[in-house]
This record gives sequence, C-alpha cells and structure tokens, in this order.
Amino acid sequence: MKTRGFKEEFIISLKLFLIFFLFLNVHIVAAQTNSSVDVLGKLIDKTSGKAIPFCGVKVSNSTKGTFANELGEFIVKANSFPLELTFTHLNFEELKIVVSKKEKLIIELIPLVRTLGEVVLNNEAKYAYSLANKAFNKLKKTSFNNSFSKGFYRQKTKNDENYTEFAEIIFDIKYNNIGIKDWDVLEGRYALKKEGINNRNYTLFSKILKSIQPNTDDLIFPLSYNIESFYTVKVIDEIKNKNSKIAVLYFKPKNNKAAVFEGEVYIDTKTNNVFKVTGTIENDDLNLIGFNTKGEFKKEYKLSYEMSFKKDTLQEQVIDYIKVNQEFDYYKSNLVARYFLTLHKYLNFLVLLPF
Repeated sequence: MKTRGFKEEFIISLKLFLIFFLFLNVHIVAAQTNSSVDVLGKLIDKTSGKAIPFCGVKVSNSTKGTFANELGEFIVKANSFPLELTFTHLNFEELKIVVSKKEKLIIELIPLVRTLGEVVLNNEAKYAYSLANKAFNKLKKTSFNNSFSKGFYRQKTKNDENYTEFAEIIFDIKYNNIGIKDWDVLEGRYALKKEGINNRNYTLFSKILKSIQPNTDDLIFPLSYNIESFYTVKVIDEIKNKNSKIAVLYFKPKNNKAAVFEGEVYIDTKTNNVFKVTGTIENDDLNLIGFNTKGEFKKEYKLSYEMSFKKDTLQEQVIDYIKVNQEFDYYKSNLVARYFLTLHKYLNFLVLLPF
C-alpha cells in the first residue's frame, strides 16, 4: 500500500461505527501498589445534570492524573487518605475536593460565564483576524518543543447495531503542540468479528489532523498561513474564568467547493494561547479513505475533529486530547446505500514528569 499526502487505504466491507479511545494514565499505572484502592466518580454539569466527558482529574500537588471517559466517569488510584483532587475543564470552573475514604463520588461542576463584550462587537472583523493570526504564530513558534508520553488506546467498531471489533493498545508517543510526530506500539489485545468492516490503518486521522496548517494544500485548517484568503472570521462568544478571558472565533470558508475546514478556535485574549481548535468538512471528493473491492464507494462524506490544549509545568501549550469523527454512506455498485459509517477517535495526552 502506498501513502500520498493524506491518502490512506482502509479495508472496508460493511457499515462501521468505529471508536478510537486513547487515555494516557501512565502516572496512575505507575503509582499502583498492592495497597492502593480505587476512588470512583462521575462528573456532571451542576446546571443541567448532564455528564461531563473528558474532564481532567489530577491528584493535587503531584504528577498523577487521569481523565473522565465519554460518560463522565473516572477512576483514581489512592495509596493513602486524605486525597485532594483537582478537576479541570475548558467550559467549567476548576474545582478542588478532599476525599477522606474510598467512596463513589458525584462531582458537580459549575459552567463558566459566557459573555460577548461591546468592544469586541465594535471592532469584530479586525479583532478576530488579529487574534487568529497571533494564535497561529504562537503555536508555530513553539512547535519545536517535543513531548513524550505513554498511552492507552481503545478502539470499538460497530456495524449497524452490532459491535464487530475491539482493540486496546499501549503506545509510546512523541508529539508537539501541532500534532503527533511518531508512536510505537508496546503491547495490546485485539478481537475481530469477521463479518464486519476492518480498518487497516489505525493511525491515519490522529496523525494527519493538526492544530495549525501543515505543509500541504490537500486540506486547509482554520489556523493557517493566509487566514484572510480562506476564511471569514468573527467572534461568536467569550468565556470568562478567574484567570483569563477566552474568545471563541468562528471560521467560515469563503469557498465551499474547496477542501477547507469550517471551524471554531478558543483563544486566550491576553496570552494568545489556544485552548481548543475544531474543524468540520463535508466533501465527497476527499480521498482520505479507499476501498479494496471494485464497485464500492461513498457519499455524504463528513470529517470533523477537535483538539484541546492545556498548560503544564513544562510548557505553556501542550495537547490535552484529540477527537475525530468520520461519517459517510457506504454504497455498492448497485447505487443503493447499504450502510452508514461513523468513525470516532479519542486521543488523550499526559506529559511525563519525574516523580
């Protein structure tokens, strides 16, 4: 199989619902001892009562941490009590609690205040482009700082309503604030039901999707070298917390026929640090996947991603997680849609620190 730019070959035979799930809990694993106990919990929005997925959970004053899963559930290994936990999420107020014993926790987080200032509205276009360019330049300038982690990767494949594939893999990962540079498989386990779609390349979307424009014109990303040529940018929201004010910029493509992501970028208005980048593109001409049997093709193709950042003790901006969704209708030569395919990937990063 040959790879050209973003083009990768997949083996596809039936409808797919694919979930890639990567949690980097290396410190939790390293901290386990025979005397450790599990502290279980679930995070919910205090206002709506809904689960909060992918929230950071850190043992205060230590290098140990984990993340809530897609249902807002988490597990922390405790060697002794009391244990102070810190919960962080882009859209919620930070919370610290003290746990005195093994128990099932229900943690309520308060949503951050969202306002749009008059000053921003009066200078919207100029302000938005300026902020976007400053954020792009800062990410590019610091992209030479590499980080290293171990990671736990989980993949689930669903054909119609039936799961047909399951994989768990532990990786060594090298990455920077633009994206993944390299990774090596350490160990894993795999289960496959043959009458389903099989994905030959697990790493495709995790590696090609970046926080800023890579060296290619196959796809145009929101934070690019020439934002004004590809996008109309405006401020659609502001989020305030105790330490910063985050502007939410909306990037609308000027040419809907080109391979340009529509997206949003969350930027600290004082430091120009990026908190989150999202992108969505709907284009049947994108050749990111291929089929190994004649007469197979796709329609209604949609690709979206979300990349979140955090600050740690080593760097001002490091990737927190990457989420990817892919959807399309799968056809055979008879032009009748047989399956609707959805691919989900989730990749979490945790910088390795000395104990």
